[in-house]
Amino acid sequence: MKENFENILPDNQLTTLHECRRRIESTRKDIDDLKQREFTDEFAGLLVDRITGVVTWIRTYSKEEDFEAGKKAVLKYLREARIKLNTAFEEYNKKKVRTEKFYRLLEGGGEFLDDALHAW
Repeated sequence: MKENFENILPDNQLTTLHECRRRIESTRKDIDDLKQREFTDEFAGLLVDRITGVVTWIRTYSKEEDFEAGKKAVLKYLREARIKLNTAFEEYNKKKVRTEKFYRLLEGGGEFLDDALHAW
């Protein structure tokens, strides 16, 4: 299945905290949908790039009081999600199949995104 990336804002076009949150919500949904989707390196890179863009924006433009649990907590969860997802994608690239470990890591990354959204 051909991916549709046209609704993704480039990192340099993130202009509000609300857009950042929507991007994380969208990324979480895409992780949930990945079971029915063809997995590609391009798509894996997009997921990680989305999180990286939000981390960069939050670090640069937001204030501590913009977040219920604090900016540091949100950034920590986003970084942990990125690590889990990168590890999942490395697992996939080693085996070239979706293993149980791949799905566990993928879900772990999604759970960290949930934590970030709750801390938001």
